[in-house]
Amino acid sequence: MKRKSDDLEKAIDKQLRDINNERRLIDLPIEILTQVLSYLEFEDLRRECCRVSKAWRNAITQIELIDILFVKTEKTIWLDQLEFARKYFTKVREIKFSWGHGSSIDDEGVYIAIRRLLFNSSILKHFQYKTCCNVHSRNQINTLVNHALPIEPLVHADMLESLSICYDKVNQNDLNNLICILRDKFHLKVLRLCMPTIRKADEQRKLQGMLGFIGDLHNLCELHLTNRGKTGFKVIGPLYLELILPRLNQLEVLKLSHVVGQDLELISNHCPKLRSFSMEG
Repeated sequence: MKRKSDDLEKAIDKQLRDINNERRLIDLPIEILTQVLSYLEFEDLRRECCRVSKAWRNAITQIELIDILFVKTEKTIWLDQLEFARKYFTKVREIKFSWGHGSSIDDEGVYIAIRRLLFNSSILKHFQYKTCCNVHSRNQINTLVNHALPIEPLVHADMLESLSICYDKVNQNDLNNLICILRDKFHLKVLRLCMPTIRKADEQRKLQGMLGFIGDLHNLCELHLTNRGKTGFKVIGPLYLELILPRLNQLEVLKLSHVVGQDLELISNHCPKLRSFSMEG
């Protein structure tokens, strides 16, 4: 009889400890709870955490990073993800969009949802946009790249400090968009651009114009100009670097594709604060 009583006491004690632990987690200060929840995957926040309690939902609104990987799935899931982000992440400072292998879709609804989210992020400081080729079929290009990056919100994001854009495919419109985004971004400190080879003469002229705008970003501390294939940014030669480097005397990190000897001389002459330099190709 005594043994059963002891077992019952232990069971009650365990249950009380579980209840207390649950209360401690729920009753955490919102700052700490926000920090804890910020380590979870976006889908965990969307599917599970927002349903726990009002306190948890309030904590989610304080998270400053949105990191969404759009995998090959139903379009409605993408729209749900973007609407959840727009509704709950009201103080976001950093947004990362990545498109998984095979997630190739050209849809106006997705474009509009991304646009609404970006316009809702008035204090955005860091933005990353990355697309992926379908590795099983290199001829299939993610068509979303030319349609789902709304430029208006990024044009007006005057407080941007870092911008990372990785393209699978580039045309003249994409280069025009990049020029619009880069104009007057004087707070920008980190710029990472990755794209395939640009061969057409008119697109090369646009590229040269875009690089001229990069040269005006005098607060840049880190610059990456690389490509995803074997021959990207091949058109960057001494003339192009001459446009970029003279006014970027704050550069500390530089990464380029297909550097030749003349480029190294320009880098040596114009980058006195450079502490890290790497080459690709």
